[in-house]
Amino acid sequence: MKVLVIGPANLGPYHIARFREVVRLIPEFTYLRVFSKENHRPWSSDVKDAPCRIESLESISNLKRTLNDLNPNVVILIGYNNLILLKAAWWAKKRHLPTVLQCDSTFEDRPRSKWKELLKSLIAGRLYDAAFVAGVRSGAYVKSLSIPENTIWYGVDVVDNNHFATSDKKYQPQEEFPTHFFLTVTRLSAEKNLIRLLKAFEIYRNKEGAWGLVIAGTGPMEKELKESTASKFSDVVSWFGWASYKDLPSLYHSASCLILPSLSESWGLVVNEAMAAGLPILVSERCGCVPELCHDGINGYSFDPFNVEQLAELMLKMSSDLIDIRSMGEASKKILADYTPKKWAETVVKMCKTLSSK
Repeated sequence: MKVLVIGPANLGPYHIARFREVVRLIPEFTYLRVFSKENHRPWSSDVKDAPCRIESLESISNLKRTLNDLNPNVVILIGYNNLILLKAAWWAKKRHLPTVLQCDSTFEDRPRSKWKELLKSLIAGRLYDAAFVAGVRSGAYVKSLSIPENTIWYGVDVVDNNHFATSDKKYQPQEEFPTHFFLTVTRLSAEKNLIRLLKAFEIYRNKEGAWGLVIAGTGPMEKELKESTASKFSDVVSWFGWASYKDLPSLYHSASCLILPSLSESWGLVVNEAMAAGLPILVSERCGCVPELCHDGINGYSFDPFNVEQLAELMLKMSSDLIDIRSMGEASKKILADYTPKKWAETVVKMCKTLSSK
């Protein structure tokens, strides 16, 4: 069986981890890169070391010839808002090949226009035979695009849990920094809601909260955010900057709890990473991963990202004697046990075999 995945040009470490598992089950697995690199996601991996065949589309005019040369049995397309993807799906449909929409979009991750959603539904219903989605929220969304429930497969968003499970290094921002700290790993942009996080942290500290806060990431709001904390929190807020893949395990293992306060987040892979490292989590209810990964009172809590007071109270609770953060961290590991690249690969195989047999 030949399986072709078509998607973004910039492949991250989590893509490579998934591909490493899937080629053990589908040796003729190919990834076709068609998008320009996303500048707001500076991570990348050396595709020369990729475990599967990687091809790059130089021009849309070469699409048909490239697809004919690859000659797949199943085509998986990451997204639906790109002309190349639509043309590729149409090419597959004309040849009666199964097409799969890979998607982690949810109703909540951005404002939705009724006429645009209707147009998407008309297109998706005709071009895609199935969908491979992240969780229940993305499943509900693709159902609205006229893809039947019985053709939806779950488990897209996974990371290499083993990479984050251990670390020999520890991160200490500065000598006088609190031993315990909350950690946020995110892009420094408006939709990540960091202004409200800092307001919640100010309330937390004013109520005698003792933990610090480390924020890892870069983005367009970096200068503004740093200036807002320069006078108030210079001794208890640390700005790590861009965290490379090799840096992340030491960050997670040094922290006491992850906070992801986003207003918009289709899933939130940093939650997977933190849980793999054994951290409890505080996650905005806008993040797509909440139903699957954030179990209130078990491994953390979800919160309203607009409610600064609620977040501050949860921070106080998490850093108090009322919470056993070690037990919560162990619960995180157990919850995440089913979210692995191996499970991702097994789902891809089952999905492709089922579609090919129809």
